[in-house]
Amino acid sequence: MTPRTPFLKQLRRVGVSTADLLTYYNSVIRSVLEYACPVWHTSLTAGQSQDIERLQKRALRCILGEVSYTEACSSLGLSSLSDRRDC
Repeated sequence: MTPRTPFLKQLRRVGVSTADLLTYYNSVIRSVLEYACPVWHTSLTAGQSQDIERLQKRALRCILGEVSYTEACSSLGLSSLSDRRDC
């Protein structure tokens, strides 16, 4: 878990809107998860890829609550991190 994920939970508890939570996620958390991706993504193991994806799943659960990962990505207009790396 990144140190930024618990802060996302705190923002949700105090009533920050879903749109603002998504902005925070994209600018503070996802940017770190994808930093220099074109350089390192080809050397990721399957386990490392799952670990990175798990962080996004946890963050989306913080934003939307208990919905499936696919449903959360769809409703927020996001793609999985592995899909973004494959482009």
